[in-house]
Amino acid sequence: MLLGGPPGSCAAPSGPASPRAGGAQLVVGALPPERPPCPCARPIRYPWGMSVRVALVVEQMWQPVPGGSGRYIVEVASRLGEAGVRALGIAAAHGRGEPAPASVGLTIPVVNSRLPRRLLYAAWDRAGAPGVDRLVAGPSGEADAVHATTWAIPPTSKPLAVTVHDVAFVRDPAHFTRHGNAYFRRALDKTRRRAGAVIVPSRATADDCVAAGLDAARITVIPHGLTHTPASADQVRAFQEAHSLTRPYILWVGTREPRKNLPTLLAAYEQ
Repeated sequence: MLLGGPPGSCAAPSGPASPRAGGAQLVVGALPPERPPCPCARPIRYPWGMSVRVALVVEQMWQPVPGGSGRYIVEVASRLGEAGVRALGIAAAHGRGEPAPASVGLTIPVVNSRLPRRLLYAAWDRAGAPGVDRLVAGPSGEADAVHATTWAIPPTSKPLAVTVHDVAFVRDPAHFTRHGNAYFRRALDKTRRRAGAVIVPSRATADDCVAAGLDAARITVIPHGLTHTPASADQVRAFQEAHSLTRPYILWVGTREPRKNLPTLLAAYEQ
């Protein structure tokens, strides 16, 4: 049984199997440090005449563990072309030894800031600079809108959309560091003031956003998409043998941390 975690992840789960009461086992998977290209990723070849251009912040893909937000970015970026939208990624400065966009699952062109991630995020957060308008201007025209796919919100004069995956830091700040809470709350305030559109994955998150002060009229619920790579019977059997799985189990491919509330998941499974 597969529950939770980044939808559609092509990474094979790794990690020990943990026995639990009631006969169920919890297998915790994680993205490996070196991430091979997703086998379903193919570079997009944009046809001429696509009139809508969107610049997406994709720097999350170079995090050690991109997580569910990273999976979301890959899926959205790969499908905008099908909807007649020309997508362009925005990322921080990367050294020669860092993976290329295709190696982290991206199929869209990516432009890079001159600042590395930590400096870029801090500058966006504290100084409101550097703006990305010039960065996303190219030979085929400027981007029509900017999409902040996480809480890293770039300064721009263009229409801004922000995806709010959750506001867990408002509901239970104890699960986050002091620095993280402060950063997220400033990003929430930027979203409240600057975003023309707010995208959320569920009605529950929409309600949380309204309670946090966001304008309900600007919120649109768009559930996160799901793709998966089918596993053969031989692959399933090999996985079970590798992890000594002889009982029913839950495969959790998200991060293991308190805010994920895995004990409640296991309690529900036992019932």
